[in-house]
Amino acid sequence: MDGWGCSVEENRRAWSTGNHDNDDRAINIGVINNSQGPNWTTSEAAVSATIDLCVDICIRNGISSLSWVNNGSTQGNMTAHSFFANKACPGPFLMDRMPSIRDTVNTRLTESRNQAAGVTAAANRLRDEGVINTPTFWINNFHAIQFLGGLIIAMANAPKNATPVTITTVDAAIDRLASRGILNSPQYWRDNQGRLEHLGELLIAVARRVP
Repeated sequence: MDGWGCSVEENRRAWSTGNHDNDDRAINIGVINNSQGPNWTTSEAAVSATIDLCVDICIRNGISSLSWVNNGSTQGNMTAHSFFANKACPGPFLMDRMPSIRDTVNTRLTESRNQAAGVTAAANRLRDEGVINTPTFWINNFHAIQFLGGLIIAMANAPKNATPVTITTVDAAIDRLASRGILNSPQYWRDNQGRLEHLGELLIAVARRVP
């Protein structure tokens, strides 16, 4: 996925599906294709980012779970453009993935609810240790990227150096945290650290403190 952004604020109405009732209540997501029809495929990175976004939207808007009913009706709270207009959008590839996207989002929502207390304690500890200034930011946003909650908890539990080391780049921070067993899959965090404001700063701040 080469880029993402918000074209219309979530509390405003976007004329996206051409259906007044749907557009008046829906938060519409457009996903970049990496091929043309008839399948209109998207990259796995785009699907993963879409799942992250759905989790984030649900938590911020008090949606406890997603429901997908693929019959062209609005019985579920997940709908498709093709339900409201004579279009193939979003195409067969994503339509076939909708049940899996729904299930993954719902699993993540449950995990986020279960993890919230641990992240809250971890963020407050990082504040008390002078690593971060605003624990509320991380408490409210850890769900926006998969595995971030666990990483924040691991960061808070990591041993601390009395004298911070000199680290100035996110790549160096990720390498140090990986070598200390604080994070797994360094490439995942290189690919995703730019998707949440201040995440790179947090990685550097914690990496400077670990022995």
